[in-house]
Amino acid sequence: MENIAPKLFIALADWMYQQGFSLLNHQQQFRRNTDQGFWSLIPSVSLYEGVCKVEVNFGVRHHHIEQWATQFMQIPMSLRADTATLQTSLGKLLEQPYLRYEINHESEIKLIGNQIEEVFLQKALPWMQACDSLTYLHQLLNTDPDKPCRYIHNQQYRCFRGQVVAWRLRSPDFEKLALAYTQSLKRQGATEPQRRGFERMCQILRTTSWN
Repeated sequence: MENIAPKLFIALADWMYQQGFSLLNHQQQFRRNTDQGFWSLIPSVSLYEGVCKVEVNFGVRHHHIEQWATQFMQIPMSLRADTATLQTSLGKLLEQPYLRYEINHESEIKLIGNQIEEVFLQKALPWMQACDSLTYLHQLLNTDPDKPCRYIHNQQYRCFRGQVVAWRLRSPDFEKLALAYTQSLKRQGATEPQRRGFERMCQILRTTSWN
Protein backbone atom coordinates (compact mmCIF):
# COMPACT_ATOMS: atom_id res chain seq x y z
CA MET A 1 0.00 0.00 0.00
CA GLU A 2 1.41 3.33 -1.05
CA ASN A 3 0.49 6.94 -0.35
CA ILE A 4 -1.86 6.04 2.49
CA ALA A 5 -0.90 9.14 4.51
CA PRO A 6 -1.89 11.75 1.87
CA LYS A 7 -5.09 9.83 1.13
CA LEU A 8 -5.98 9.82 4.82
CA PHE A 9 -5.38 13.57 5.00
CA ILE A 10 -7.62 14.05 1.96
CA ALA A 11 -10.33 11.92 3.58
CA LEU A 12 -10.23 14.11 6.70
CA ALA A 13 -9.73 17.50 5.06
CA ASP A 14 -13.32 18.59 4.31
CA TRP A 15 -14.63 17.55 7.71
CA MET A 16 -11.74 19.18 9.55
CA TYR A 17 -12.33 22.38 7.57
CA GLN A 18 -15.91 22.39 8.84
CA GLN A 19 -14.48 22.26 12.39
CA GLY A 20 -12.35 25.33 11.70
CA PHE A 21 -9.08 23.48 11.01
CA SER A 22 -6.73 24.04 8.07
CA LEU A 23 -4.33 21.50 6.60
CA LEU A 24 -0.67 22.40 6.94
CA ASN A 25 0.90 20.15 4.34
CA HIS A 26 4.50 20.94 5.25
CA GLN A 27 3.89 19.92 8.87
CA GLN A 28 1.50 17.05 8.14
CA GLN A 29 -1.16 18.27 10.54
CA PHE A 30 -4.46 20.05 10.82
CA ARG A 31 -4.44 23.24 12.85
CA ARG A 32 -7.01 25.70 14.19
CA ASN A 33 -6.01 29.08 15.58
CA THR A 34 -7.47 30.05 18.96
CA ASP A 35 -7.35 33.14 21.14
CA GLN A 36 -4.62 31.46 23.21
CA GLY A 37 -2.64 29.91 20.37
CA PHE A 38 -3.74 26.88 18.36
CA TRP A 39 -5.12 23.36 18.45
CA SER A 40 -3.67 20.63 16.25
CA LEU A 41 -4.59 17.17 15.04
CA ILE A 42 -1.65 15.12 13.78
CA PRO A 43 -2.22 11.72 12.11
CA SER A 44 0.98 9.71 11.79
CA VAL A 45 1.08 6.75 9.41
CA SER A 46 3.69 3.99 9.48
CA LEU A 47 3.90 0.74 7.49
CA TYR A 48 4.62 -2.47 9.41
CA GLU A 49 4.59 -5.87 7.69
CA GLY A 50 2.11 -4.74 5.07
CA VAL A 51 -0.26 -3.08 7.56
CA CYS A 52 -0.55 0.67 7.96
CA LYS A 53 -0.62 1.78 11.59
CA VAL A 54 -2.20 5.16 12.27
CA GLU A 55 -1.46 7.05 15.47
CA VAL A 56 -3.33 10.28 16.15
CA ASN A 57 -1.89 13.06 18.31
CA PHE A 58 -3.58 16.22 19.56
CA GLY A 59 -1.82 19.42 20.55
CA VAL A 60 -2.70 22.65 22.33
CA ARG A 61 -0.56 25.78 22.26
CA HIS A 62 -0.62 28.77 24.60
CA HIS A 63 1.39 31.45 22.83
CA HIS A 64 2.42 33.36 25.94
CA ILE A 65 3.53 30.23 27.80
CA GLU A 66 5.58 29.12 24.80
CA GLN A 67 7.11 32.54 24.23
CA TRP A 68 8.43 32.48 27.78
CA ALA A 69 9.42 28.84 28.11
CA THR A 70 11.00 28.06 24.74
CA GLN A 71 13.64 30.79 25.00
CA PHE A 72 15.18 28.82 27.88
CA MET A 73 14.64 25.32 26.46
CA GLN A 74 17.33 25.38 23.75
CA ILE A 75 14.73 25.15 20.99
CA PRO A 76 15.89 26.78 17.73
CA MET A 77 14.27 30.13 17.05
CA SER A 78 12.91 28.87 13.72
CA LEU A 79 10.83 26.20 15.49
CA ARG A 80 9.46 28.16 18.43
CA ALA A 81 6.34 29.49 16.72
CA ASP A 82 5.09 25.92 16.14
CA THR A 83 5.68 24.31 19.53
CA ALA A 84 2.71 22.89 21.41
CA THR A 85 2.32 23.43 25.14
CA LEU A 86 0.59 20.07 25.45
CA GLN A 87 0.63 17.18 22.99
CA THR A 88 -0.69 13.71 23.58
CA SER A 89 -1.87 10.69 21.65
CA LEU A 90 -5.43 9.54 21.29
CA GLY A 91 -4.44 6.37 23.11
CA LYS A 92 -3.29 8.30 26.16
CA LEU A 93 -6.46 10.39 26.14
CA LEU A 94 -8.45 7.15 26.22
CA GLU A 95 -6.01 5.58 28.72
CA GLN A 96 -5.07 3.01 26.06
CA PRO A 97 -1.47 4.12 25.40
CA TYR A 98 -0.77 1.63 22.62
CA LEU A 99 -3.93 2.32 20.64
CA ARG A 100 -3.37 2.49 16.89
CA TYR A 101 -5.76 2.31 13.98
CA GLU A 102 -4.96 -0.28 11.31
CA ILE A 103 -5.49 0.08 7.58
CA ASN A 104 -5.18 -3.20 5.69
CA HIS A 105 -6.54 -1.91 2.39
CA GLU A 106 -7.13 1.48 0.81
CA SER A 107 -10.86 0.85 0.95
CA GLU A 108 -10.64 1.21 4.76
CA ILE A 109 -9.29 4.78 4.70
CA LYS A 110 -12.73 6.39 4.77
CA LEU A 111 -13.83 4.17 7.66
CA ILE A 112 -10.75 5.07 9.70
CA GLY A 113 -11.29 8.73 8.88
CA ASN A 114 -14.85 8.48 10.21
CA GLN A 115 -13.61 6.85 13.41
CA ILE A 116 -11.06 9.63 13.92
CA GLU A 117 -13.77 12.25 13.40
CA GLU A 118 -16.06 10.56 15.93
CA VAL A 119 -13.44 10.27 18.67
CA PHE A 120 -12.29 13.82 17.97
CA LEU A 121 -15.75 15.16 18.81
CA GLN A 122 -16.22 12.88 21.81
CA LYS A 123 -12.80 13.11 23.45
CA ALA A 124 -10.25 15.38 21.80
CA LEU A 125 -12.32 18.52 21.26
CA PRO A 126 -13.59 18.73 24.87
CA TRP A 127 -10.02 18.14 26.07
CA MET A 128 -8.66 20.92 23.85
CA GLN A 129 -11.37 23.31 24.99
CA ALA A 130 -10.59 22.55 28.63
CA CYS A 131 -6.86 23.05 28.02
CA ASP A 132 -7.45 26.61 26.89
CA SER A 133 -7.87 27.37 30.60
CA LEU A 134 -4.60 28.15 32.39
CA THR A 135 -6.10 26.80 35.60
CA TYR A 136 -6.72 23.43 33.95
CA LEU A 137 -3.28 23.55 32.35
CA HIS A 138 -1.80 24.13 35.81
CA GLN A 139 -3.71 21.13 37.10
CA LEU A 140 -2.46 18.83 34.33
CA LEU A 141 1.17 19.92 34.50
CA ASN A 142 1.75 20.71 38.16
CA THR A 143 -0.52 18.57 40.35
CA ASP A 144 2.20 15.92 40.73
CA PRO A 145 5.54 17.27 39.46
CA ASP A 146 7.42 14.13 40.53
CA LYS A 147 5.49 11.90 38.13
CA PRO A 148 5.44 11.95 34.32
CA CYS A 149 2.61 13.91 32.70
CA ARG A 150 0.85 11.94 29.99
CA TYR A 151 -0.16 15.12 28.18
CA ILE A 152 3.34 16.11 27.09
CA HIS A 153 5.90 13.98 25.26
CA ASN A 154 9.10 15.59 26.55
CA GLN A 155 9.10 15.51 30.34
CA GLN A 156 12.08 17.87 30.56
CA TYR A 157 10.16 20.51 28.63
CA ARG A 158 7.23 19.90 30.97
CA CYS A 159 9.34 21.33 33.81
CA PHE A 160 9.79 24.64 31.99
CA ARG A 161 6.18 24.93 30.89
CA GLY A 162 4.77 23.94 34.25
CA GLN A 163 6.89 26.53 35.99
CA VAL A 164 5.79 29.31 33.64
CA VAL A 165 2.14 28.37 34.14
CA ALA A 166 2.60 28.48 37.92
CA TRP A 167 4.18 31.94 37.61
CA ARG A 168 1.39 33.15 35.33
CA LEU A 169 -1.22 32.11 37.90
CA ARG A 170 0.81 33.47 40.82
CA SER A 171 0.67 30.01 42.36
CA PRO A 172 1.74 29.81 46.02
CA ASP A 173 3.51 26.58 45.00
CA PHE A 174 5.94 28.39 42.69
CA GLU A 175 9.02 27.74 44.85
CA LYS A 176 8.02 24.19 45.68
CA LEU A 177 7.56 23.46 41.98
CA ALA A 178 10.89 25.10 41.13
CA LEU A 179 12.65 22.74 43.56
CA ALA A 180 10.72 19.70 42.33
CA TYR A 181 11.44 20.45 38.68
CA THR A 182 15.11 21.17 39.37
CA GLN A 183 15.40 17.71 40.92
CA SER A 184 13.36 16.18 38.10
CA LEU A 185 15.69 17.60 35.45
CA LYS A 186 18.66 16.06 37.26
CA ARG A 187 16.95 12.67 37.48
CA GLN A 188 16.12 12.78 33.80
CA GLY A 189 19.71 13.47 32.85
CA ALA A 190 19.14 16.96 31.49
CA THR A 191 22.28 18.60 30.16
CA GLU A 192 24.06 21.27 32.14
CA PRO A 193 22.92 24.03 29.73
CA GLN A 194 19.32 22.83 30.12
CA ARG A 195 19.55 22.89 33.92
CA ARG A 196 21.16 26.32 33.87
CA GLY A 197 18.45 27.52 31.52
CA PHE A 198 15.76 26.39 33.95
CA GLU A 199 17.50 28.06 36.89
CA ARG A 200 17.92 31.29 34.93
CA MET A 201 14.28 31.22 33.88
CA CYS A 202 13.14 30.84 37.49
CA GLN A 203 15.36 33.72 38.57
CA ILE A 204 13.86 35.99 35.92
CA LEU A 205 10.29 34.93 36.70
CA ARG A 206 10.77 35.74 40.38
CA THR A 207 11.42 39.39 39.54
CA THR A 208 9.02 39.77 36.60
CA SER A 209 5.31 40.55 36.63
CA TRP A 210 2.97 39.28 33.94
CA ASN A 211 1.90 41.99 31.49
